[in-house]
Amino acid sequence: MLSIPEYYEKNGNITLILRNKISEHSKTIHHTVIDKIEKNWKNYNETQKKFFQYLFVNHQGTIDGLVNFTQINRNTIRSYLNKLIDDEIVIRLTEKQRDLHAQYVFKKL
Repeated sequence: MLSIPEYYEKNGNITLILRNKISEHSKTIHHTVIDKIEKNWKNYNETQKKFFQYLFVNHQGTIDGLVNFTQINRNTIRSYLNKLIDDEIVIRLTEKQRDLHAQYVFKKL
């Protein structure tokens, strides 16, 4: 829900302020995650860079979705995802250990 619009007049000009909580939006990527990615960009291989591209566009992904997008085998994808989780860039949105449909998203801090 958005805040109530704020209007004020000063020196013959009318100003309208519309506030939102974009930093809390589900599709917003926290600046610390972006900073980590940018800092290490040259160290990522092409598949890892494709991961980021996929998640930036889709905001979430499954192992199957990443396999289809990157054309890399499932075990390699899982290994890359686990590394990104360890690096606190990506999180897994499930409590189940063997959830074949688990969603992966950029970490919110």
